[in-house]
Amino acid sequence: MHSLALIPVIVVSARDIRANQERALKAGAKAFLQKPVDDAELLAVIRKALGEPSKRERPECYDLGSV
Repeated sequence: MHSLALIPVIVVSARDIRANQERALKAGAKAFLQKPVDDAELLAVIRKALGEPSKRERPECYDLGSV
């Protein structure tokens, strides 16, 4: 069961009850979102939970052609 502790949990709930949000975050959830969830918001939360940089933090990529 300890191996599951490294999996980030994001709670998506239709209930916006403060006690549920506090309980989920206290139990280790990385985020608590209320339905309906905006696609961009959910993707940003997933990226943050996985430790990926946001689009603004990512370096620009350049195509150097064939090297």
